[in-house]
Amino acid sequence: MQQCSITTTLFQRRSNLATVRVETAAYPLSIGAAVPDMELDAAKDLAERIRESPAPG
Repeated sequence: MQQCSITTTLFQRRSNLATVRVETAAYPLSIGAAVPDMELDAAKDLAERIRESPAPG
C-alpha cells in the first residue's frame, strides 16, 4: 500500500459520510480501490486499520 486517505464531499459531510481510498504502487499503473459513502467514524477506523496492517512479504 502506498497511500490511504479519507475524503469527503459537501454532500457526504451533510450526512456524516466519507470515502476511503487506498492506492498501491504497481508498474506501470497505480492500482487502487475506493469505498464510498461509509459512516465517517467507520471510515476513520478502516483507514487506521489499513495503515497499521503489515506489508505483505
